[in-house]
Amino acid sequence: MNPFDRTAQARVSALFRTCPPDQFLSELDSYAPTTAGEHVAYEKFRGWALYDAGDYLSSRPHLLRALRWSQARSRDRSLAHGLLAETLLRVGRLTRAEDYTRRALAEGCERDPGNFLQAGHLLALARIQEHSGHLTHAVDTFSRARALVDEQSAHWVCITASLAQIYHRRSEHGEAEREIQWGKRAEMGGRQQPWGIACVECPLAITLGDLDRARHVIGEAIESYFESSGERVRLLLLEMRASVLHASGQFRESEEILREILASATLGGKNSDAVSSASRALTETLMAQGRYPEALETARLAARAGRMDDRADWVTALRLQGECLNMLGESAKAQRAFREAMAVHACAEFDEERARLERSMGSGFRGGVPTGVARTSHRQALQKLALRSGRIFLSLDSALVDAIRAAARTDLPIVVEGETGTGKELVAQLIHELSPRSSGPLAIVDCTTLPETLADVELFGSARGAYTGAFRDRAGLIAQADGGSIVLDELPELSTRLQAKLLRVVQEGVYRRVGEDRSRRVRARFIATTNRSVQNLLASGALKPDLYYRLCGHRIELAPLRSRHNEIGPLASEIARASGCGMTSGAVRLLEGQPWPGNVRQLEMIVRLAMAAARGGSKIDTVHVLPHLRGSGIHGELPARGEVRLTSLRAERLAAERNALERLLQQHDGVVAEAARALGISRQSFYKAMRRTGLMGESPGLMH
Repeated sequence: MNPFDRTAQARVSALFRTCPPDQFLSELDSYAPTTAGEHVAYEKFRGWALYDAGDYLSSRPHLLRALRWSQARSRDRSLAHGLLAETLLRVGRLTRAEDYTRRALAEGCERDPGNFLQAGHLLALARIQEHSGHLTHAVDTFSRARALVDEQSAHWVCITASLAQIYHRRSEHGEAEREIQWGKRAEMGGRQQPWGIACVECPLAITLGDLDRARHVIGEAIESYFESSGERVRLLLLEMRASVLHASGQFRESEEILREILASATLGGKNSDAVSSASRALTETLMAQGRYPEALETARLAARAGRMDDRADWVTALRLQGECLNMLGESAKAQRAFREAMAVHACAEFDEERARLERSMGSGFRGGVPTGVARTSHRQALQKLALRSGRIFLSLDSALVDAIRAAARTDLPIVVEGETGTGKELVAQLIHELSPRSSGPLAIVDCTTLPETLADVELFGSARGAYTGAFRDRAGLIAQADGGSIVLDELPELSTRLQAKLLRVVQEGVYRRVGEDRSRRVRARFIATTNRSVQNLLASGALKPDLYYRLCGHRIELAPLRSRHNEIGPLASEIARASGCGMTSGAVRLLEGQPWPGNVRQLEMIVRLAMAAARGGSKIDTVHVLPHLRGSGIHGELPARGEVRLTSLRAERLAAERNALERLLQQHDGVVAEAARALGISRQSFYKAMRRTGLMGESPGLMH
């Protein structure tokens, strides 16, 4: 055995974290400490290496011996305090972990070059706060830690990645992206740092729907760090790979990896912190396959592990447990699981997960899926549902919101009925994002713009050589929705011939590309919308009855804005608030007195025009609203029920929308891009509105 003198310690220190922990421990076994100082260094390195290997229980005795034999305010003592806190954090003993961390901060260290130890203790304290659900405190503590070091510090990128993770949990995706890019630009102070950034960037990319980026990030991290890292890091990288597979709809492959992770982890023991996240992810994968009894068991394991280790996993697992129980018909037990999750949320800041829980609670106790019409019948407090794009669905009709949530929980097709401008497409997108298919694609087919001669190819795709100019295979919109949802916007605009072809796709999930003999399969959820009365469409033959009855698993009817008078104020205020602008009570009352033939779409346009007139962030007042109401031709009192002429409603709406578009183009000298920017919509959406109102062909002076 070689003595563990200063030369040996320098050699071991240089070797540390440049090879896998088992190799490092084998090298350490060739040394025998003799003095008290050598024993402290030896036990510190052994405990640290075992921690990196995920063997938290085995590392703790070595770190305790290093702590006991070290001198007060020495570097070794401070480091042993911090490592002990980390091992306790990993097995869920958060109170004791915080106690060790605060002792280390209070005692300090005589020599701390670059504030390495103090920043490390603050980093550990912030992690404890994050795992406890106190995200605001964690952000403050991480920021204090980063203020102590520079970009060359071993802690810099680790702190930055942790901040990005918290911003991601709080749905502040722009801030998370900024932190990730900042961390990637910094010099790496330790080779463990790049995979840490990858483990945050990958889930953010999945949330943003950029699966190509997620695949690239995790593939590169595995290729670079998997073989040379300890088991704990390898399991983290494998879990990220499983999450990408899940988001891609490859549930079986994801399940296989997650079961491999759980076979290498023991709750309260080796790799304990992997149990809660891996079992929670496995639950989601099993639920996506409809295997609810198995998912319930893994959800219970995730809840037990999360209760010890991480409140974020705990509350998510409780929600998943409740959803599984509800799908298995045990609504009373599901209610208890949801209530327990809500109690945990009372002292945590997981706002996005809390919103998911509230959605589940809103649709979790129905014992089945309602197939009738959801009408605006009873009203309660204003309910708000957010889309990933940032758009908000608001309603005072709790029955409508419950019907949307209930529809999202199944794979049954849906018909959304409502006048133009009531938000049918928004509801369709919301249903997709609330559904188990939310990680899959969403294809929106505007049936009003499909010419009869090209509709077959656009919908079903074509084979190479199927027609003149078909130089390659074309997938079609239906194929693009495989694994996700497809929205047939204004379905009755399609010919009855195409409706007959769609019936087979909806009924059997089978279709053929133009020019092909073989059938293809598609797994997609169908959502159809129409702005006309379904009964009138069926009576006139514009909608095939067999297709309608196949699509009408759920029927959601959106009432016109004129019959939702008490929602006009909240809707207008939310539109203004989203752009950082307020509204006076006078402006709200003025808007509430209008008939709104163009419904929510027209209201949104008027509010945005008023915002442009207000400028400078001042509140929208009546003086800003009146000119646009007069120009749109709707200024006046709200008509009594029965006075609205339904036969001319579409013409009134188009005329009002056209007037608003013309006025906006005049204000911006015909520059479409500037007019669209003033409304807060894309240029493509502005052009679509112009085509819809007939303005496109009559404006030769437009600038793009």
